[in-house]
Amino acid sequence: MEEVKRFSTNDNYKILITDLEGKVVFRSENAPETYVDVHNVIRNAMNARNNRFDSRKEFSSFYPVNYNGQKSYLIVTGIPRPMISTIQGESPLSILTALAAFILLFYYLTQRKMRYIEELAGSLRIIATGNLEYRVLERSQDELGSLARDMNLMTRELQQKIEEERRSERLKNELITNVSHDLRTPLTLIMGYLRSLHDKNYETPEQAASYIGIAYSKSEKLKSLIDDLFEYTKLSNQDVPPA
Repeated sequence: MEEVKRFSTNDNYKILITDLEGKVVFRSENAPETYVDVHNVIRNAMNARNNRFDSRKEFSSFYPVNYNGQKSYLIVTGIPRPMISTIQGESPLSILTALAAFILLFYYLTQRKMRYIEELAGSLRIIATGNLEYRVLERSQDELGSLARDMNLMTRELQQKIEEERRSERLKNELITNVSHDLRTPLTLIMGYLRSLHDKNYETPEQAASYIGIAYSKSEKLKSLIDDLFEYTKLSNQDVPPA
């Protein structure tokens, strides 16, 4: 009865105690009934159990009890309070937004990389035409930027190597020109003296011997020049076999 009296102070519930015939022997202050159709209350209680999710309909609970030593029925009637329950989870909108942002960022970064790759490919085509003065712009510090630096380094080294080869070729041509001049002079003298001897353009045997001595000395000088040229060729080209 203490529990019944405590619940009877709640305006959300009407509490009745009836005898077996339905006569009200106890009621809460908000319950005006003096008689209750017990069979109808039982039926309503069963319907309320079967339709528990109709939360705004009045429900009745029916309990057999002993009241003042007599068998009685405890009937509780009321309308339940609405409850709103929320389940915290991830919104699909946030997932879609994150996915869209990822796609846009990936597209932006990919486009930048692709444009830079196309620029590097164009720079290679320019360098391939022989323009070794051209330099690639180093736009980043990543792998593509490292590739651009390597391309510039390769171009500088190739340019230096070509310049050294041109300088070496120029020096070789100058050497060949000078050596050809040095070889022509004694050879011309030797041929002149030998022609004089062949044509007997001398007056005395002593003069003929002098011609022979001069031709011999010039031939020795010619041999010395040829030896020097061969040594230079052997030093500059290791594939030349020794004499």
